[in-house]
Amino acid sequence: MKVRGNEVSWSVIQPGAVLPADTVTEAKVQHMRRLRGMLTGEAIALPWDTPLDRDVSITLTNPFDTPLQAALAWTLPDGWQVTPEQRVFDVDPAGTVIETARFRSRGPARFPVPVLEGTVTDPETGTPISLSLPLDLLPTLEIPRAPGIVTLDGNLSEWESAPPMAMHYGVNCNPDYVEDLKASTRFMWDEEHLYVAVEVDDNEFHQPYYGDVIWMADSVELWIEQSNWSFSLTEKGPQVFLHDRPDKHLDAVTDAVPLAVHRDGTHVVYEAAYPAAELPQINLTAGTIIHFSLLVNDLDADGPLEKRHWVEVTPGAGAHFACPMVALTLSP
Repeated sequence: MKVRGNEVSWSVIQPGAVLPADTVTEAKVQHMRRLRGMLTGEAIALPWDTPLDRDVSITLTNPFDTPLQAALAWTLPDGWQVTPEQRVFDVDPAGTVIETARFRSRGPARFPVPVLEGTVTDPETGTPISLSLPLDLLPTLEIPRAPGIVTLDGNLSEWESAPPMAMHYGVNCNPDYVEDLKASTRFMWDEEHLYVAVEVDDNEFHQPYYGDVIWMADSVELWIEQSNWSFSLTEKGPQVFLHDRPDKHLDAVTDAVPLAVHRDGTHVVYEAAYPAAELPQINLTAGTIIHFSLLVNDLDADGPLEKRHWVEVTPGAGAHFACPMVALTLSP
């Protein structure tokens, strides 16, 4: 319809005469959202490095106006058991069914986790819909308040109350081959700082770079609440590099985060104090929950592994924020 002053004109368009059948419409977008939300699971918060043995609820929602049947099965990585391993869901039109499964890990629960998978048919289009639901596992850890003034010197005597988190996952390396690379990290806090310590045993320390490419050799990368940092001992001394923060994209070396690095033979200790002002998205008070992951890069000029490799707190940390995270709770 077109209106100009007192003149009104209109046109009639036959439905389907203008837009092709595969045009993305709001109705199709909403339909896709309903399909993606068909299969959901209960989130499981589990203390770091402990076994899992509990029931977990799984929900299948039928977005269609016809009955839905889905035969789904769990894909089980080594070290996991799920009972039952297969399940048939019968769901009424526009209905929901909740089932439970028993999850048991052999030893501490580790990634990769079991994945529930199967296929159903979209009755509106006749196309198959692949359903996939990984166990929603969230490792958790309580981190202590710093006992007092923390001296950044690579001596972790003030860190006795902070539990270490060993890095069990490796990329381009076997994390069990500790003669090449072994690492762990710890956290503490107070109202003014978040403290991070990383201990590394490395057969060869090699860091020829500085600035935005320190991640290409021996270094630490940290992702914490939508901020991304790197730090290392370079030829110019200890350096902290800020890649991203929710309030700014810096991509520059920063002096705002104090860092000490101490080397003793093959043992390297990184000790950093992140001021509250550098983590404006985090409320440094007791009870706050912080999500993070971290990795340690290793590049050996003399081998035995010639390619850069790394160990991670959670798998996929090298993909930045597209990885499982650990939830840290600030203890009183």
